[in-house]
Amino acid sequence: MVCSKSLFFAGETESESEITALTPQIRYGVNDELTVNLRSTMLYTSASSLDSQGGIRKSSDSNFAEASLGFAYEILEEGTSTSVSIASDLVVVDKNGFDRTDYFSGYTLSMSMYHTVDPVVFSLHSGWRHSSDRSVNGNKVEIPDTFFINPSLTFLVNPQVSMAFGPDIRYRNAPAVNNRPVDVTGTDMRGVFNITYAVSADSRFFSKQLLT
Repeated sequence: MVCSKSLFFAGETESESEITALTPQIRYGVNDELTVNLRSTMLYTSASSLDSQGGIRKSSDSNFAEASLGFAYEILEEGTSTSVSIASDLVVVDKNGFDRTDYFSGYTLSMSMYHTVDPVVFSLHSGWRHSSDRSVNGNKVEIPDTFFINPSLTFLVNPQVSMAFGPDIRYRNAPAVNNRPVDVTGTDMRGVFNITYAVSADSRFFSKQLLT
């Protein structure tokens, strides 16, 4: 579950919005190395604004965002060496941002590495996300590709609870409409704090907090 909050000032109006993303996931282990997964994302958005007259307006909305199908394959098992795995996800259904439904609109290729020095786990996750162009009201909208890298440290508090933190660094191309850039190419970095609770040997409860 991801929660983010933003505060905006426009003229004499102050507004605040909060977005909560719920991402349930089903994984199936084909064998010791290969895992396939099905993931969906639901978004809940709440907003409030205070105008110059002191009036407060509130609104909220919840909707389905996307569903993806992917796999992960472990190349090297942790032991004498660092664990290395590769993964890919295909966005099967996408309803983000354009009041429409797109199919097979993007994919992600990634690689993960981790090494354990009990009770600390050192990990590195990086990859590339590609999004297909969209046609919106007769205009060609180019969604920027994104390269991401996330090194982190995980502390095993006890057999049930672990905490992780590290920077989330993302570099993206400039978005464009009809081949004309509407923003600049840029890099974004923010801190990420995770807490994972093991309900059982086969189940996990995961929470992510983004720290700007």
